[in-house]
Amino acid sequence: MTPEESWTSQRKENMLKSSNEHRNGSHKSQSVSTLVLADSTQSGATLNLGAILSRQIWLILACSVLGVSLSAVYWMNAEIWYESQAKIMVSQRNPQMATGEMSGGKDQTMVDEDVLANHMEIVRSRRIVEAALQRHNLASIASIAAQLKPDVDAAEYVIDHMALKRGGVGSAKDARILTIQFQHPNPEDSKLILEAILLE
Repeated sequence: MTPEESWTSQRKENMLKSSNEHRNGSHKSQSVSTLVLADSTQSGATLNLGAILSRQIWLILACSVLGVSLSAVYWMNAEIWYESQAKIMVSQRNPQMATGEMSGGKDQTMVDEDVLANHMEIVRSRRIVEAALQRHNLASIASIAAQLKPDVDAAEYVIDHMALKRGGVGSAKDARILTIQFQHPNPEDSKLILEAILLE
């Protein structure tokens, strides 16, 4: 074989090899670029409330019976509280009102608010409540003594269970009226205590 023939045959072999490599590479790239789409539709698990309730029915019944029983025991043993209520109409003699020197309705409203606020503080002050209880011998009655604690005396107990509201209801909400409410387990003593405070 001449050198030219050997060079030609070697060239053909190289060309054939590169052609095969190119063909194999194209097959590989095609196999790599192929996408496989999986079926994403899955049947989701649903919450079966009926099955859950049927499995836990005894626990639910036990909790319900326990709650009803505790409510009945509390209702039978709970102490009953009564409320006494009284209304006071607050009026003030103002020299400026008598001489007509008030500047307008706004000033009158401010005066009324201040007067009501002052009377609220006076009615529930310790001096008034303590003097009313001592004057009518109510500080040592059994219904109050049963509610007292070591650090709370009769006057503080009455003040803690007293509530005051200003104004009326509905169209009379701006009326110069104080509503006093007192809560106590004994209805008769509650009425006597409230009357004593009002008379003081």
